[in-house]
Amino acid sequence: MSSETIGSLVGRNARRLRRDAGTSLDDLARASALYGAAWTPSRVSDIESGRGTPSLSTMLVYCAALTRTSGGDVTLPDLFEGSAVVQLTDGLEVYASAMRRAVGGGSTAFTAEDVPHANAPGSLPEIGDHAGAAVPEGSRLPSGADRAAVALAVSAMTGLADTRAAKTLGLDIFELTAWSYRLWGAPFGLERDRRAGPEGNAQRRGQVTRGLFSELRTALAEGDH
Repeated sequence: MSSETIGSLVGRNARRLRRDAGTSLDDLARASALYGAAWTPSRVSDIESGRGTPSLSTMLVYCAALTRTSGGDVTLPDLFEGSAVVQLTDGLEVYASAMRRAVGGGSTAFTAEDVPHANAPGSLPEIGDHAGAAVPEGSRLPSGADRAAVALAVSAMTGLADTRAAKTLGLDIFELTAWSYRLWGAPFGLERDRRAGPEGNAQRRGQVTRGLFSELRTALAEGDH
């Protein structure tokens, strides 16, 4: 089975969801402005065509805008529907079902069942070893954290909000991601947007961000006790 990119999988599902909802490119573009994106119809078309890898914020805005126009409830995992094999990194392919689980708040500790040809060279055990080596030795991870899973989560799920939060807290991105999953089962940016809600403005997101910072600082001060 050949693989496809994250952008291709997300774009294909986004286009299907929009068409099923009877929403036009123009309608979705207009709705995006409510979430600070102000996309053009051609920008929406680019997303649906799978050009590049969409950021977390792009996927969330798309879901929010389509939810707004369709009256349904479009979620992030809906963008990862299907049985395709997805090229997660240069060295790792996983089934779309594993991506769907991960973005839905489930485990990012991919197992052999999540990986095609798990016994082939370059498959999960070997990739896991290499991925774990990307985490700096001095990173303050929660006890028992799987270094490979943390590295893969950083590669697949972190965005600008996570990078900024790590800098503000004086953490590396691996520390922030590991503690975010320990506390909330999701990366920082996704948890912020979930708590702020689809109607959350900049002020609301700022309030939520400060609350998350407080929870993270407490967890870091207490460790795993």
